[in-house]
Amino acid sequence: MKFDKVALVSVVFAMVFNVFAGEGFAQILLKDIRYESFEPIVVAENKTAESDEGKTEDNSEKKSGNEEKRKSKVKIWAGYNWYKMDNFNEKLSRENNTGIDGGFAAGFEVTHIKLSKEIPVVKEKISLTLPIFGVELLSASSETTHFLPTEPFSVTAKWELPVLGAYIAPEIDFFKEKSFQLYWRPIGVGYYKIGELFDAKLSVSDRPGTLELSGDTIGFLSQVGIKYVTDEKDYGYELFTELGYRMLRFTDVSLQPTGDFSGTWDGDPVRPGILTETLDYSGFIIKGGVSFKF
Repeated sequence: MKFDKVALVSVVFAMVFNVFAGEGFAQILLKDIRYESFEPIVVAENKTAESDEGKTEDNSEKKSGNEEKRKSKVKIWAGYNWYKMDNFNEKLSRENNTGIDGGFAAGFEVTHIKLSKEIPVVKEKISLTLPIFGVELLSASSETTHFLPTEPFSVTAKWELPVLGAYIAPEIDFFKEKSFQLYWRPIGVGYYKIGELFDAKLSVSDRPGTLELSGDTIGFLSQVGIKYVTDEKDYGYELFTELGYRMLRFTDVSLQPTGDFSGTWDGDPVRPGILTETLDYSGFIIKGGVSFKF
């Protein structure tokens, strides 16, 4: 019986404690809920503001990147090429004509600025630019006046062998010192045609017509250069000079007489066919020019 009373008192005490304790915990819980219900709103508003600021900065950066992406660089240049025309010069020598050692060249290039990537290397930065698209015109000619002992007049033989080509190449910038920048084009690949823009031909003053030449081939080039950056702003321009080497050989050149061009002065007939000699435009290149952004 005593045990039952103790148990009953214990149960009542527990119920009273739970009631009062429950009210305390409820008040504390409600107080915490009221307090916590304010904090998430503030935090959410701050995060929203920070998110909006981040989006604004991202949009600005994207806009700036898009503006930079629309800018390109144009290079205009002129120079001189030395040729390895040994095989063809042997033919010219047999005909007492002047050999071809080199010729004038000119062209332009277009580069998209946004495609440049900077790679940190020790303390220097190397910038790789892709692609560089270029068009160039190479000239080659030989003009010789022959005085015939049995005739009162002279005869002039003129070879004109222009080549038009288009090429692509990467460019690596390195070692910048103040306004000067070195760069290197390890290799470029191009497609070249002889007699494409201007006629490639042999003309002789004592007969009508011409001997037309045509052909195409693949060429390779490598160059190193230095440029002087006059202005690094959006519309700045650069002065540059380059030295390089080009490999370019025409081994399958077609011959086509036109306008009753029937023979040479030594009596050899000229018929349609293939030039037996190689036209070799391989050799060193030196050129200079100016580039600007647009």
